[in-house]
Amino acid sequence: MIFKLATPWIVLLALLLVPTWLGRLANADESLQSSNETVIRRGFCIIGGGAAGTYAAIRLRELGQDVVIVEKTGHLGGQARTYFDPVTRTPIDYGVRAYDDSPETRKFFKHFDIPMEIDTSTKDLETLRFDFRTGASVPPYPGNTKAAIERYTTELQRYSYLSQGWNLSEQVPEPLLEPFHDFVKEHDLGPALEIVAMLSEGMHYLLDYATVYPLKIVSLNRLKGMQNGYLVPTRRNISEVYYAAQQELAEDLLLNSTVVHARRSDDKLHQLTVEADNGERVVIEADATIMALPPKTDEMDGLDLDSLESFFIRQFQYGYVYTALIRDSGLPDGTRVLNRGLDTPYRLPAYPCTYSILSSEVPSVHLVTYGSAEEMSEQEVRDAIVDDILRLQGLNAAEPTFLAFATLSPYDMYVNREAIKAGFYQDVNDLQGHRNTYWIGAAWEHPDSSAIWRSVDRLLPAIIGA
Repeated sequence: MIFKLATPWIVLLALLLVPTWLGRLANADESLQSSNETVIRRGFCIIGGGAAGTYAAIRLRELGQDVVIVEKTGHLGGQARTYFDPVTRTPIDYGVRAYDDSPETRKFFKHFDIPMEIDTSTKDLETLRFDFRTGASVPPYPGNTKAAIERYTTELQRYSYLSQGWNLSEQVPEPLLEPFHDFVKEHDLGPALEIVAMLSEGMHYLLDYATVYPLKIVSLNRLKGMQNGYLVPTRRNISEVYYAAQQELAEDLLLNSTVVHARRSDDKLHQLTVEADNGERVVIEADATIMALPPKTDEMDGLDLDSLESFFIRQFQYGYVYTALIRDSGLPDGTRVLNRGLDTPYRLPAYPCTYSILSSEVPSVHLVTYGSAEEMSEQEVRDAIVDDILRLQGLNAAEPTFLAFATLSPYDMYVNREAIKAGFYQDVNDLQGHRNTYWIGAAWEHPDSSAIWRSVDRLLPAIIGA
């Protein structure tokens, strides 16, 4: 089944070339490894210490397995970012901010004795709508929002299996493949789109995606959270769980490190040469490798991808999300400022753009989220945010001070409708275990920590049984 995405002769040629190519790589590895390199022996090597990699490491250790994580930055947590106000020491999360109330999430935090509670504070924010291109105020989209959400919920229930991974049938239902703008028109969902857009913030050109993506991201759990509140750490520090994981993993964690050479096969120990920022190298010998990093070719140099793995990874497209904390912008506290347009479909913003500006727990400090279909530099995003704020009319907006900035990219990772129809996600499921390697993270589920953790739990029996 795994080959139907390519013409047979291409796949056959790829498979014929793999042994020769891997043989050359193995010889190169042997010549590059030094006799004085430290060797670490573990059952599993996890590459990437974001939400997926950290969770997988802790769960595997709970199940009696030994692991090591290789993380290129100096901390765990991926898109989790927390800033501490220097005056009040109040934590402000400016990456991941909350979770769906799920058993996996509660169990993960309980493992570290981190208390959690339901937070409903965002329901109290006043929503202001502006066209950030002109600065003009924009009225809400007309129609009955509650009725439209009920129609959307009915469709979610029709495809309830989407909440349990990519369990698509051989014949993918046509409604899931059509552009979302057609799906919205067919079911009269226009009045619901403001909520859908808020809950899928980070997806650019929302209306152009295959419908399966919005339905997966704006799930029943996500809608329930908007109604009843989301799960947050009681101390309001999303990064707390990753600090605790970092302490627990200790010597099983290689920070500021990347894999520079690898040799993975089905029937031999994997050997991965890891280099730290200071130039020190270690060799990890592992029974299996778990890829928990974004499947982006320029992120995977040194990982000896074979033709089959590369074939899947090359099909992904990416969206880019940036967040910033700003102070003294002149924008009112207790508000959620949304970017909307009078002349755009369903008043959704035109990209690239500032999605929203949200009041934080600290007066005069706001969280800004910016999205683009193309990668942008930090300075480009900062300049665009300032320009957008200064255009807002009637809010006494002023040029803000930036307190923190984060690049949460690539954020949404998706493939085109033709690939989905051809069986991309069914075939990726079959890819799990190929070369004793497993793939986890947002690209293989969707960008939501709770959903990613559920997907890891579903895969664990196969990983341990490898």
